[in-house]
Amino acid sequence: MVLTGRRGKGTILLAEDSDFFRSQLKRFLEGDGYSVLDAADGELAWGLLQQNLEKVQLLVTDVEMPNLTGLDLTRRIRSDSPGRQAADHRRDLFGFR
Repeated sequence: MVLTGRRGKGTILLAEDSDFFRSQLKRFLEGDGYSVLDAADGELAWGLLQQNLEKVQLLVTDVEMPNLTGLDLTRRIRSDSPGRQAADHRRDLFGFR
């Protein structure tokens, strides 16, 4: 299923504790051309991000999840030096400052 009429590219990190919604979102995003790394909670998403810092362009996260909420995951990413450096690198690539 193509959602936008054009093919996406890049890698999305998807954090969602509902197996049903995670699989549906992953299927839709992959159908639209994106690579998707998926995790059932924030801690697993954090681990995937650490292993794929240079690949992940976007985080899509649920707010309430076990082990680490989406808000706490976002806070951790924003406060983490290597993650922040990767985000700064992406801003430079796309001309944002």
